[in-house]
Amino acid sequence: MHEWALVDSVVKAAEAVARESSLKTVGEIVLVLGELQSIDRQAVDTIFAELKARAAEPVRNARLVVESEPTVFKCRACGKTFAEKDCAALDPVEKEAVHFLPEAARVYIKCPACKSPDFKLEKGRGIYVREIRGEQ
Repeated sequence: MHEWALVDSVVKAAEAVARESSLKTVGEIVLVLGELQSIDRQAVDTIFAELKARAAEPVRNARLVVESEPTVFKCRACGKTFAEKDCAALDPVEKEAVHFLPEAARVYIKCPACKSPDFKLEKGRGIYVREIRGEQ
């Protein structure tokens, strides 16, 4: 489960920010999950609870705030902007392929207007820490 590695990186980033900014406590970590990644939210919460208990003191009572970033594509052929929900639903095997390699979306997703597989992923890929809030 790669969610473990992702959450471990988030906790380590919070520890580094706390250390570099001389924070006594980290109150919140705002994490953005791109919908295209299909990250298991329950796993993220469970792993975060376990890892923060072992983290450096400033991070041990941090709260994880998770925001979802919708997937937005822009067709290079016709210019239409569209969401994943505007396309045919992916079956579990296809969803798994896109989960591990978002670029594989081009194999399974087509522009709903012109059916072109040539599109740009504008939003909704990957995960990132938007903000780490704490007290000095």
